[in-house]
Amino acid sequence: MKRKIFSVLLAMMLMLSFSLMTVAPVAASGASAGLQIVNNGSATWSGDQAHSGNYSVELSLPNSGTRVTDSARVAVSFDSGPLLSTVDSLSFWWRAESGSGLPYLYLALDTDNNQEADRWLIWNIGPADDTGGSTGGWVQWTLATADDNWHIAGPDGPYSSTGIWTDLVADIAVINPDSVVVEVKVAIGEGSTNLGTPVYIDDIGVNDAVYNLESSGDVDMEVPVLADAVSISLDTASILFAGVYPGDTVGDNFTITNEGSVRVDLSAETNSGFYDDNLTLNTQSVGSWSDSIAEGGNLLVNLELYVPHGTLAGVITGTLIIWVERSETQP
Repeated sequence: MKRKIFSVLLAMMLMLSFSLMTVAPVAASGASAGLQIVNNGSATWSGDQAHSGNYSVELSLPNSGTRVTDSARVAVSFDSGPLLSTVDSLSFWWRAESGSGLPYLYLALDTDNNQEADRWLIWNIGPADDTGGSTGGWVQWTLATADDNWHIAGPDGPYSSTGIWTDLVADIAVINPDSVVVEVKVAIGEGSTNLGTPVYIDDIGVNDAVYNLESSGDVDMEVPVLADAVSISLDTASILFAGVYPGDTVGDNFTITNEGSVRVDLSAETNSGFYDDNLTLNTQSVGSWSDSIAEGGNLLVNLELYVPHGTLAGVITGTLIIWVERSETQP
């Protein structure tokens, strides 16, 4: 929409006046939490249940399909994980709406120092380990209370025989005493839990750190968007043309500065047939003149007025109207 930003009173004295438009008005350092699924497993951030804060992770499996191939996981990944030999505390909180097998936990290990997992130390994998789940409240699993249902998997091999934590950590140390924990995952599926029932996971603990899964949940955002500001200023308040004889031309100039927030387009008109016929802006007639100014830019406008032969002596007044609008072409 065009806006009349300023009018110019023309006399052989050219008065410039101007009006202005106003503006209308997560998780511990060095680690991140992520969701992983296999086949038909489902893993989502949930605000329905939380052991601490406002969020947990909801893991579920379909009511149809096989629990052997479907899986859902939440993983805490480390930028620089602890040595396996230094891990003396593991825990997570979990909750199910009705009976469900226990989630299982596993540590992804880098045993060859290439920053990628090549072996896995896993607790409670397999259908035989299904137990009654938590109902109506949160239950904590801890390394200290875990049974001897630990396995080692990989690379490219079957699970090891069942063992206790300290023995299997020692087995890994034989491969590489400096094996690093890349990820700690809590999961359901792949043979470990019943189908269909959602299981909520929160507050995964590794040594002294607890990852409450808050920073990876939803983040509410808002931004106030202001209306575009169309605003210009002039470097002079008035122009008085010098006296001129019929048949001659007289000139002057002024500068327009864009002080708004957008690129603007300019056009012009007058209320006088004399000025319509004889005034030019930057060599263009008043009705043909147009230009644009980028945000923060300025424009020098050269005025030339031709006084035709036969023009009677006296003062000829008029008004130059400058129109401004937001340019359709914005950077």
